[in-house]
Order: sequence, then structure tokens, then C-alpha cells
Amino acid sequence: MASVNDILTDILADGLLDKDEFMRLRKQIFDDGHISITEADMIFKIDTDLSEKPEGWNDFFVNAITDFLIRQTLPVGYVDPIHATWLMERIDQDSRMDEATEEALLLSVLKFAENCPESLEIYALNKVRQKIVGRAVESKLCVQEQDVSMIERVLYACNAMQVGPKDVALIKKVVYASGGHGGFGISKAEAAFLFELDEATKGQNNCESWQKLFVGAIANHLMTMGAPASVNHEDYKRAQEFLYSTEGINWGGLVSGKSGRFWDLVRTQREQSQFTDQGRILEAERIDMAEAQWLIDHLNRDGEISKNEKALLAFIKEECPDIHESLAPLLRYAA
Repeated sequence: MASVNDILTDILADGLLDKDEFMRLRKQIFDDGHISITEADMIFKIDTDLSEKPEGWNDFFVNAITDFLIRQTLPVGYVDPIHATWLMERIDQDSRMDEATEEALLLSVLKFAENCPESLEIYALNKVRQKIVGRAVESKLCVQEQDVSMIERVLYACNAMQVGPKDVALIKKVVYASGGHGGFGISKAEAAFLFELDEATKGQNNCESWQKLFVGAIANHLMTMGAPASVNHEDYKRAQEFLYSTEGINWGGLVSGKSGRFWDLVRTQREQSQFTDQGRILEAERIDMAEAQWLIDHLNRDGEISKNEKALLAFIKEECPDIHESLAPLLRYAA
């Protein structure tokens, strides 16, 4: 029986993938239970190069590459920087990102991974921004080939970009993905991205859900506890190698040496994860001087308080129990 590598090589050689060959490929990968990085490269190339694929290819592609990235290498569930870079490079190997495969794959990895590098999450957010820019290019400038970075600067300057419901849905999936940098908490990089997008689209006919997302996410960043710090990648990998070992459990190793280091980390994480601790919740809800300065800096970036920024200030004034005094002038202005 032909191997997965042989089947993929044949498909790429003749540039065709019919239903029967696709069924053989899917069955062989299922029987084999493993995809090598070479095979993952070939699957990506098939998706990029072949214009005609059988029904079911999209789901197969997303599931196979997701499994390769987060379940077939230790630590399981952890996308390391090398694999994240691999994924971004494969998506960028042509001039577009296919919604049904590459975009769906990116969202799948962020959703099902326990942790991903922040670079992958920001990459996904920038892809959403590029979609918004692309629509603006088509509707405002009607061009085919141009310097995209130059066009983006022009569009930002003239506020020709609009945030639609699909954009909001995509952004929510990225910033609240369990594998994202902050998990259900909004990280500083995510919050900065939202401010930049709001600035670029202010005064436009954005969908109503954009303001709700913007206000809720920035307030989340300022007024809730962030997710616990991730266990160091090497410590996590070493611990999983220990747990997946067939040599039996070394009970003495659980309290000493490298394994002891891991259980110390687990205990620390468990202590950090006590989200029901009322004292910590109240502490997180207050906006201290550093958070207030961060907010002031972002609100004053373009010298104008947008409608969404006013809504954010109104929400903070209403909901935050302890606000640093440096925000008082802005809160009065937004009232």
C-alpha cells in the first residue's frame, strides 16, 4: 500500500486530486495517525496550487494541519514559536488567504491550542485588518495592483475603512480564543490593535456590534484579571515527556529534580487561577495609575475622542469602582 508521502507526491506530480485519490489519502493518514512536517508542507502546497479539490477537502485540510500543529508534537496543545512561524509562512506563500481553508485553519489552531505565541494571534488580527483594507481598496480606489502598504496609509488617513459584522465575529474569535496570548483576558497587544482599528475607522458606517466589542474588550483589559502566566515551554515539554514516558512513574522524582520544578509551577499556576478570590477580583477591577496612563496615551493618540472611546469612558465611569484621578478630566469630557 502506498504511503502518505507517496500519495501526496503523486498528487503534486500530476496536479490532480480526484475523489478516489482523496479517499485513499484520507484513509492512509487516518490509519497512519501521524503527519510529518514534509507531508504537512505537501498538503499546504496541494491546497495552494490545485484549483479543483474534491468535496470534503476543506474540512480535511483544517483538521489535518490543526492536528499536526497541536497534537502530534510535545508538548501536546502547545504551539511553539517555530511551528507558529511555519504556519504563518505557509499562509503567506501566495498573495491571498483562503477563507475556507487557511483562515479556518488559523482560527482552529487558536481555538483548540492551549497556548500559542502572541505573534500568531497578532498575525491573525492583522489578517482581519487586511480584509477590511481590501474591501476599501475595491470600493474606494478600484485598483488591481498597487503598493498595499501605501494604500493602507491613504485609507487610514481618509477613514475609508469600515468594520462589518463578519469582521467583528472574526476579531472576537481571535481575541477570546483559548489558545491566544491572554485566553479570555484581553492582552495589551490586543487592546492596542483594537484602538488602532477604531482610530482608522472612526466616523464610518461601522456595524453596531463593533462598538460593543471595542468597549467590552478594552474594559476587559483594564478591569479584569489577566490569564495566569503560561508555564515555560521547556518546562511544559519536559513534564509531558515525563507523563507520556513508558518507564513508569518515579514517585521520588515528583518532589525533587526537574519534575519537582514542574509541580512547583503547576502549584503556582493553580494559585494564580483562583478567579473566585474576591480580593483579587476587586483589585483587578480598579484602574491604577499605570493603566490610566496607558488609556490616556491611546485616547490622545490622534487628538480626538471618538464615539466609541466616549462610550468606553462612560462604561468605565459607570462600572469601575476605583478609577485613578488622572482620568477625571477625560471622564468629565465624555459625560
